[in-house]
Amino acid sequence: MKYISWLDIKNKIRKETDNFRILPQGIKNLHFYPDEIIVEQKEENADTVKAAFEKWFPNPDTYAAEDQRIYLDIARSSMEISIETNSEGRMGLAERPRFDQLYFSKVFLSDDALKQTPKPRHKIIAFHSFKGGVGRTLHLAAMIKSLSDVVKKKGMEKKVLIIDGDLEAPGITFWEKNKVGGTANIGFTQFLDAVQYADPDTDYTMEAITQYFAEEIQRFEQVVETTKLYVLPAFSDPADLFHINVKPEHLSHHDRPWKLRECIDRLAGEINADYVFIDLRAGISELSAPFLLDPYIDRFLVTTLSEQSISGTELILKEMAKINMTENKVKKTLLPEILISMVSPDQDDKRLIEAKARFDKTIFGIENAAGTDPDTEGELLSDPIAIKQTPFKSELLGVRSWEDVWQNGGSLIQTFTDYFEGLEESEDEDSLPGGGDHDEQLKKLKDFCSNHVFAENVQSGSFLKTGFFKEFPRQYFRTLPLVVSLGTKGAGKTFHFMRMTQLMAYKKFCDSIEPDKVEINADFFPILRSSEIDGESDIIQQLKSGLPLFDAFDYDDFTTSIERFRDEEHSESEWKDFWGKKIIQAVSGNNDNITSFRQLNETLKDKPLVLLIDGLENFFPDIHSSEKQQNAISALLNIPGRLSEIRERHMGLIIFLRQDYLDSAKRQNSGQLEKKYENYKLLWDETAFLRLVFWLAITSGALETERALDPSAMGKEQLNRQLKKLWGLKLGQDKSKEAYTINWVYGALSDFKGYLQARDVVRFLAEAAKESEILATGQWKGRLLPPAAIRKAINGCSTDRVKELKQESKVFRKWTESLESQKEELVIPFSKSLLPEDSRELKKLGVVYEDISDSGEEFRFYIPEIYRLGLGFKFKSGARPKVLSIKRKAVGKGLLS
Repeated sequence: MKYISWLDIKNKIRKETDNFRILPQGIKNLHFYPDEIIVEQKEENADTVKAAFEKWFPNPDTYAAEDQRIYLDIARSSMEISIETNSEGRMGLAERPRFDQLYFSKVFLSDDALKQTPKPRHKIIAFHSFKGGVGRTLHLAAMIKSLSDVVKKKGMEKKVLIIDGDLEAPGITFWEKNKVGGTANIGFTQFLDAVQYADPDTDYTMEAITQYFAEEIQRFEQVVETTKLYVLPAFSDPADLFHINVKPEHLSHHDRPWKLRECIDRLAGEINADYVFIDLRAGISELSAPFLLDPYIDRFLVTTLSEQSISGTELILKEMAKINMTENKVKKTLLPEILISMVSPDQDDKRLIEAKARFDKTIFGIENAAGTDPDTEGELLSDPIAIKQTPFKSELLGVRSWEDVWQNGGSLIQTFTDYFEGLEESEDEDSLPGGGDHDEQLKKLKDFCSNHVFAENVQSGSFLKTGFFKEFPRQYFRTLPLVVSLGTKGAGKTFHFMRMTQLMAYKKFCDSIEPDKVEINADFFPILRSSEIDGESDIIQQLKSGLPLFDAFDYDDFTTSIERFRDEEHSESEWKDFWGKKIIQAVSGNNDNITSFRQLNETLKDKPLVLLIDGLENFFPDIHSSEKQQNAISALLNIPGRLSEIRERHMGLIIFLRQDYLDSAKRQNSGQLEKKYENYKLLWDETAFLRLVFWLAITSGALETERALDPSAMGKEQLNRQLKKLWGLKLGQDKSKEAYTINWVYGALSDFKGYLQARDVVRFLAEAAKESEILATGQWKGRLLPPAAIRKAINGCSTDRVKELKQESKVFRKWTESLESQKEELVIPFSKSLLPEDSRELKKLGVVYEDISDSGEEFRFYIPEIYRLGLGFKFKSGARPKVLSIKRKAVGKGLLS
């Protein structure tokens, strides 16, 4: 550091002493002058002074202990260090929201100071940018329109006070001056003058001032649908900007550091405003400090990807992270939100990720330096602060009014919808709807979900009408189905297989989905089933007693012949003949006279069948590495095509197959087959996920509804409202900055391809209910599952997922064994050296994701949260932005809020 003037010396000591808060023992006060530093002590002790200055200035060319002088870098000018004795108390320093004080402090607002900081009565929102021209005012205008849209949809009315606080380059003010009808003939500069000199002992009181300004502003009311806007311009006359008498920082008094915000809050009260929006001056300006450093104002920092804008935003973030920091831990709830603006559609993701990584490092650099890990369990699923990107829109380059923004804002306006949806939601109710006993409801959810984790425990009764089920009466109402249903491991293949088997007949099954739509009937014949389903199970026994043909079927002989043939070397052609022969024998009762599917079809004219096949992974576990097993599945998948050639067909076939099995068996044309059966995929997108959760909640009896609701017919918005009773809106109070519960859970359970397993959803609710029984839930009476239980539940889910996959995949099991022998800590991302030589199966299973956007990066392999925790991986510091970027690509940018 260069010491050019005496002020550099003072600033160095301010920084070293936490803005003079922590002076060395024996030093009471310090006084600085251009040529002298006076050190106050109760009793003179030169050694104490010498030790302090040697610590602050270890370079002997700067501090000469023998002369008690500090030397500057210009002309060896010096400052004398002298000692004075004084019995008065230590120097005190009031905390005020000013950058010139904050920079030299390690923490701004201790716990006690925060408690003494008055909270505003109105929601105050401030927009700031380090650099001008990045769209700060545009985003403020878009946010106001977003508020208007949300409250209109909810049938509400709101009032908004808008303040142009940019006293050097106002924008809103000129919009107002140019509009028809004009604007209030007063300004923010005059408001600052007035409140500074308010006197309670005269008629010029604060009440009189705010009432006067409120009346003037209300004369120029603007109405946007159901929202009323009131604007306080920056000035009444442009000349006001050339002689600003009182600036915002002047209103930060020793005894009332938050006076300005209190005055604005009072003005909002006079107008009966619900929200206050403030457009701040760009840059590191004391004009903006009282708002940026206020923990109770929602602050939005707008930046582009330009280096100047990013670097400046980092500087401001670093200081804002000091607000109420305790033990080097940043208070995330007091951080601002960041908007990366003007992002073009073809913008390289790498630059966005780098920008987010820089913000992450800026915020948590102090924590990392202290040896702590900000990436605690579950916290990697959401940004430490909300970082959103907004698009470049050429239509907004030359805006001249509010209307220009509102008419052309589009997706810019939608950026803020979630923010207001959360604010305008009613907070948690005092108790759960329906008046049920909380503990009893938790027990119902836990027991029901625990019993439904595995398909063999499924009992007959109501079931969720998934998209897969609905397709049959829609598509196959006059002909029997020929379908290959694809799904990831745990997607519910066996569950759907069991539901169909329970209903025994095709028409009965379809009538349960869409009554009287299907005109044909056929018995279900489960010719191959998962090893999870025992032959003595109630469902199988029920089918045997109702279907003589199935009762005569020798299942053990059928599966034994498959295993025997599998262990031999056979081509796909030989497997084609094998499958045909064995299926014909099974259905015909080993009639040697029937040798083709056409002949078999004739015998089924009066007793049509739909064959069901599941559990192929039990019989062909090595498909990813074994060509003969690939031949077996490939030949089986050709059977629906062979059957489709038969006219007046009395035979159907439904094959449940894991997605990765198709990829290995049909490497050349898997996409063609996948597209053909696309409507029958067992994939759980966000809406399907919500339907499953709600179905589990109401079917278990954990949630009660005022009227009968069919989850399969409900949309996302309706499901969101209903599930608020289960787990709230957010992982915190509804108006908090915590992540939305739905997005967090969906992100936690899905892999990097966006796939989610139904089994994990069921298990997750069971785990969350179990955790809720342990935790004290008094704070969360309006929801069944508290946030802490939801966060903890993912651990048990991950452990069980890993345990199950070890049993089902040899490759995965061997890999986990190799990981256990690793001496170094397992961290993500990692290099290829940690993977087996052939890692294709791990990738197909969704366990490992390779980021191919930067092939030159050695550490480019990731593991989703649902496996990471169970495998014991941790994240490298700074990995969060990349992980979230990959996850958003998989599950959508609207998630993980």
